[in-house]
Order: sequence, then structure tokens, then C-alpha cells
Amino acid sequence: MPYTHYTRLAVTGSALAVTLIAARQLPAQQADCWRHDTAHTVDSSAARARRVATAARITGAAPHIDGRLDDPAWCAAQPMTDFIQSRPRPGNVATLPTVARVLFDDAAIYVAVRMYDPHPDSILAPYPRRDDEVSSDWTFVEMDTRLDRRSGYSFGVNPRGVQVDGTWYGDVNYDPSWNSVWEAATSIDAEGWIAEYRIPFSQMALGHADAGNALTIGMNVYRYTPHRGETSNWSPRLPTVLGVVSHFNDVTGIVVPPRHTPAEFVPYAATTGVHDQSPFAVTAKSGADLRIRPTPNTLVAATIHPDFGQVEADPSLVNLTTFETLLTEQRPFFIEGADLFRFDAGLQFSTRETSFADENPFYSRRLGASPHGAGSVAVIDLPSATTVLGALRASGRTPDGWSGGVFQGETARTEATAIDSNGVRRPMLVEPLTNFSVARVARELRDGRVSLGAMTTLVSRSGMNAAVDSMLVRSALVSGIDGRIRFHGDDYEATGFVMTSRLAGSPNAIRVVRDEPRHGYDRPTASGVAVARDTSLSSLDGVAAQVTLAHVNGSWKWGVANRVVTQGFEANDAGFQRNANWILTTVNWKYEQFPVGHLLRHWSIGSQQLGAGWTVGGDRRAAVANLAGAFDLRNYWGGTVSVDHEFSSFDPEVLRGGPSLLLPESNRVAATLFSDSRKRWQLTLSTSVRSEPVTASHSVTVSPDITAFVTDRLQLGLAASFGSAAAGWQYVAQPVDALGQTRYLLGALTQRTASLTSRATYAFSPHLTLQGYAQAFGSGGTYDAFREVVNARAARADDRVATLSASRVLFDNSTSRFTFDAGAPNQFTFLDPAFSRRDFHLNGLLRYEYSPGSTFFLVWTQQRFDSDLESFGVGRDLRRLWNAPVANALLMKVSYWFAR
Repeated sequence: MPYTHYTRLAVTGSALAVTLIAARQLPAQQADCWRHDTAHTVDSSAARARRVATAARITGAAPHIDGRLDDPAWCAAQPMTDFIQSRPRPGNVATLPTVARVLFDDAAIYVAVRMYDPHPDSILAPYPRRDDEVSSDWTFVEMDTRLDRRSGYSFGVNPRGVQVDGTWYGDVNYDPSWNSVWEAATSIDAEGWIAEYRIPFSQMALGHADAGNALTIGMNVYRYTPHRGETSNWSPRLPTVLGVVSHFNDVTGIVVPPRHTPAEFVPYAATTGVHDQSPFAVTAKSGADLRIRPTPNTLVAATIHPDFGQVEADPSLVNLTTFETLLTEQRPFFIEGADLFRFDAGLQFSTRETSFADENPFYSRRLGASPHGAGSVAVIDLPSATTVLGALRASGRTPDGWSGGVFQGETARTEATAIDSNGVRRPMLVEPLTNFSVARVARELRDGRVSLGAMTTLVSRSGMNAAVDSMLVRSALVSGIDGRIRFHGDDYEATGFVMTSRLAGSPNAIRVVRDEPRHGYDRPTASGVAVARDTSLSSLDGVAAQVTLAHVNGSWKWGVANRVVTQGFEANDAGFQRNANWILTTVNWKYEQFPVGHLLRHWSIGSQQLGAGWTVGGDRRAAVANLAGAFDLRNYWGGTVSVDHEFSSFDPEVLRGGPSLLLPESNRVAATLFSDSRKRWQLTLSTSVRSEPVTASHSVTVSPDITAFVTDRLQLGLAASFGSAAAGWQYVAQPVDALGQTRYLLGALTQRTASLTSRATYAFSPHLTLQGYAQAFGSGGTYDAFREVVNARAARADDRVATLSASRVLFDNSTSRFTFDAGAPNQFTFLDPAFSRRDFHLNGLLRYEYSPGSTFFLVWTQQRFDSDLESFGVGRDLRRLWNAPVANALLMKVSYWFAR
């Protein structure tokens, strides 16, 4: 068969060069079936309605996935055309035609997408690494195979054949961390570009039909063309209408494959060599993941010593708050199927450095987290993580809309080396054998417009000695129900949940939980006088609940939420929870427009931060007003601006279990500016300014970030952050004076922080990449102008705190302690809270997917860490970081994907 050659130009204003493309000429009959009728008049209102296409069964040879359209089977399938714009003119017919077709056999679904473009030399086609959705032409095939109108799978590819995949959950939420085993190939020719897919049934959960019966699935094909700034979809995805998966069009005629039990087995082996201050050490590790699909709509998965895969370290930071930092899950076993175990307990509201957005009863990084430690005992060789022995997950869906899953995981008993009072080393238990259990069930009704669900998590610990039993609860149970309904033509949505928690353990372990600042138990009086604590309790119970009502469609959108979290609610053994002791009411609104003009392509104004909250006891602990706006210019530059005002309110946590302190008003302005995302070079500049005049507190943070494709194979990125802050009332310590009275000290903190992160990726092919990641981080703070809280609730700020006379605050260099020498009984000491920390992480990763689902990794890691009490200085700290102790590690890992 003859070939026609097309030559791309060198790099133009927005495109990366593709040197030579060879395109096979199609026979006339096949060319006709793919030809787009330019004279066809499209009714955009009909195209925005739900449409139905029919997939065709392959009766002969299956298409060869090579990015060509010369397989005769494609012409037997119904064409899917008339794509609708999401940007720049939502609801209009796409200016660039796209045609897609769907085939299937007993093993897989096949999709071909022909994307017409009159300027193929402008197609943006770099070589990013797998799963890196950079600025490029893209097409995605998205399938709701369960037809629950809430969840789905996404398979994307760019003109270079680089693959991206992820999952949809909750209708509008996208998780890019999921990875699957599927095939795709692409090509560029004079008419645009082509993508072919083969997606095995084994990679997706099916629903609503038994084997051998016809199946209807939801489907969308998404296309992004940077040089036009155009995003279009076969299923309309409009910014003025809530919902993504719920608006997928239908594809019928797919016959569920015969019942069988396909299995996937992925063993891996890894060896690591570490060289630091200790002798060179080599360790080996192995494990495996197993997936079995007993029926088309059920899945059983198990893991032994679960695998990990990350090149970038968890971010360095100095956390001076009482709130835990949320870390991203990186382990494939825990990423896959995560949507089944999500319980929507978050709320988009933040105040005074805390947020409700990430609250969830199941947080998978609790498995394998750092040991809880050994209290005040001196410990060396404390492991950085507990060992995950194994985990099991099973999930499924019934034809009548029920879905659910169970999860079971176990972490190993962990010991460290302790040094007793005589200097003798001995083993010490720092984490007992721990079992994690999670169960989730849900029912979808009325095409996904109504859902009801329930979830339970249970953490149980065994083999605890007396010391650990006094620190950790023996069991932690959280149970909840949730629901959602859309009504009035899907214009409104109401949601809600109720969760209960119950902890059981020794009285001392329960007291440890009750003493955590967020629970607000046994709080001292305003003057600091301690109250009697109940130390006899062996259990703790609590409740969290939320209801929301929102108008979700149109240019105007709004929502109202009410939330209650009692003092005793505790979900952190298995979940992620920052907040307790809250009664909260919030309002959000947004007005959005997509004008056709010479200046703007899009603008919006609104607020996510209107609300007030109280403790269960009635103290107002938050009152926030916010106004935010966003804009996109016609040249594709854009930005955002947000202004927040925090009214005076009580903070029951700032004194770490002390009395609630009345904090003054504060203001914050944040802005972001970004450059044209269609270009090879992209710049983002973010800045934030905060002020609290009453306490003379202020801060400024500037964060520039630049990424660039230097060539179509080499991508570079550089991100920096510079911050300067002065906090007039920063918590310092709770020293005890000669009379046994606890004093609450604040200080004036001056802090400077700087970080520099660089990334580089070179792609030898879509399946072989070399990545580099380096991060230098430094932060230091000094304290002066120490103050004591004397009346935490006083109306006047000067009456709340008393300044310690500088002449009476003496510093001892040998002990790094301050002494307030005001004569007995007012004398007390406290440790110098100053800090200076320096981190350096350097990672290099060679990743080679030598066959589908099978990967070889070679990772080199270098870490440096240093800290002291001196003030922060960029030059001095860089020199110290360079001379800091070095730890080098070389990891080699290989995994192989078996399937039948």
C-alpha cells in the first residue's frame, strides 16, 4: 500500500517540531467513512442533549493499534461527531471537527479518534513522562462502565503516544494517580492527528449486565488543542453546569464478555544500597500485588509488602501550627480503587491556618506511617516507617445499583533501641501489631441523582506492653452514613452525612487523646488556672455531621453548609482530621461569564470563604469574609486574586491546651498570575501578603514557577519560594513556676524561609524516561519580646498579655534556656524556641516500561540535613547545607505484569 510523507516545520511560535511523518493512504471506502462533512449543519442544542451511539462487535481481525485507520473493522462502527466546546465559547460547536468510533471483542474495547486540524504544523507534541499532563494536544477516552453517573475511568494520549490515565469519582472529582495497563498509538498527518486505543475489560469494573448480555456505558471523548485554545467534548462539559460523569453520553451494544476469572500478578524485587555516616549497607525487599476479577463487576486485590513509586520526596516545611500536614499517597495498591473508600466529609473552608477540605475517615498513609514513638524515653534507631505486612481489598457492584467494598490491612510490630538511665541499650516497642479494616456500601438511584451510603473504619492494636498501652488506644471505630440528591431539573443539590466515633483503651491513652488541643477538654480558665481532669475514662465518643444545599447550574452558583463536630469526635487512627469542637456555617457563591470580546475570554467573581464558627461551648472561633476573582485574557494569560478578612475570634488551640485566646483581626491578600499555557515556556507567579496590625504581625511570600520544553524531549522546571514573616504572638512554651502554676508564653517570631525546587525530564521514548528532582530548603526563626498571657479573654489586646521585662529574661548558652528572674515564686525557665533548619533532597530516576504493566526502576537518592539555633541566612545556610552529613542510596527495582 502506498505511503504519503508529510514534513513538519521546525519549532514555530507554539509548536514543537516533528521531523517526518509517514502516513498510509487509506482505500477510498475507508477514507469515505472517516471523512468529515464540512457542509453538515450542527444543531448545538441537540448536540448538548444526551446522545446515544452504538458500538460494533469485531467479526474479523481486531484493529492493529498503530495509530492508523486502515483496519476495515473501524468503518462498521457508528461515528461519534459534533463535539461541543467547553472553552473558549462554552456550548458552541467545536471549530475543529473530531470523529470517534467504538469497537469491542471478548477481551477489550477499541476506540479510534480522528482529530482534524487545518494546521498540523501547529500541533503541540512534546514527549513528557507517563502521567504528566503537560501543555500538549491531548485526547481522552472517558468511560462510566458501571453506568452509575458518578464514577469513571479516563485514558488519555498525546500525539507522541504518551499515556495518561486516572479515575473520576463523585461526578466531578478527578484523581490522576491511578495507573492501568492499556495500549494506545498515534500519528500525525496532513489532516490532523489520529489516536487508537485498546482498553481491556479486565482493567475496568462493569455493571448493569451479566456476562453475555448487552451493556450500556457512559462515554465521553475529550479533545484539547492548545494552539486554538479550544477544549471540546462529545458529551458536553460546560462550566455553567455542574457534573462531568453524569453528563456522559451513552454507548450501547457492548456485550459483556463471557464469565471467566482473569488474574493479574505483579511481583517486584528491589535492592537498596545506603552509604551515610554508618558503614555501607545493602537491603533487599520483595513483594507482590494480585488482582482477580471473579465477575465483570467485582474485583479482589491483595498485596504483600506493597510497592511504592515516587521520585519526588514529601515536601520540606516547618510546621509551627497544631495541625497535621496531609501527605500524598504514592503506593499503587492504595491508589487503585481509592474512590470506592472515599466518604465526602470535606468542606471548602479555611481559617487561621486550618482547613476542612481534606477531612476523611480513611487516610491510607496511616498504614506504614512513622511509629508513634516512645514518649519521653531516649530512643535511637527509630524506624522512619512501620512495615505494611499486607492488605486485601474486594469491591463490586450489583445490577440494581448497589456498590461497595471492604479493605483489610496490617502493619507489623515495630521496635527501636532505647537507652535507659544507666546508659544500657535495650529494645523498645514503639508500634504494636495494628489491623486496619474499612467497609463501604452505597446505593445509586434515579440515574445517579440520588445516592445513599454507609462507611465504617476500625483500627485495632494487639500485643501492646504497658508503655504503649498508656499512649495508644486499643481500638478506634468510626461509622457514618451519607446521602446526596439532585432536584429541580438538576439545578439544586443537597448533601449530608453523620459520623460517630468511639475510642477504647486504657484511661491514660484516652487522656492523651482528650489532651490534644483540638478536642478542647479540661481547658484552664481565662487566667490560666487549671481545672480538674477526669482520668478514669476508658472510652471516648463523638459525632460529626454536615448538611449542604447548593444551586449548581447557571452563571450564578451558590451553596450553604452547616457543620457540627463535637469535642469527642476522633478519626485520626484510620482517617485524616484536623478539627473538632466546631459548629460552623458557611456560604459560597460565584458568578462566571465567558464574554466574546477583544480583552477577556473568561472572568468570575465570588467567595468560598464566607462563614462563622463557634466552639460547642459557644465561643466564636472564626468569622471570615472573602472576595475572590479570576480572569483569562484573550492572549491566554490570566490570574486570580483573593482578599480575606478574619474578624476577632477566640482560638482554643493556639495555647496548646491552655485557655482560649482572643485573637485580633487580620487581613490576607493572595494573587496569582500565569502566562499563556499554549507556549513551550510557562510562568506562574504567586504571592501572598498577610497583616495583623494589633500584634504587629505581617508576612510576605513570593513563589515563582517556570516550566519549559527546551526540546520536544527535554522538559525543565524551576520553582522557588521566598517568605518573610513576623508573628507578634507566636506560641513559645508552658513553663511551670515555683508554685506549680502553668504559665503561657508567647514571643515575637521573626522567620525567613527559602526553597528552590528543580525538575528535569528527558524522554528517550514514551516508555523510557530519565527524571531528576532536587530541592533545597531552609528556614530559620528567632524570638524576642516574650509575653505572658494574663487574661486570655480580655477585650483590649494589651490586657490579654504582659510583656516580660527584657532585663529579667536571662539566657544560658550552655543549656540554651531562658530564665525569667522575677524573684520567687514567679521565677521559671523555658527552652530557647529559636530554630534553623536546612534540607536537601536529590533524586534521579530511570523508568523503563519494557512491556505493558512491567517496569524497571533505577533510583539514586541523596539527602542532607542540618539544624541549629542560629538565625537564618541564605549564604551561611547554603554553605552549612553543603557541608552537612550526606546519605546516598541506590535503589534498583523490577516488576513484571502477568495476566491471563
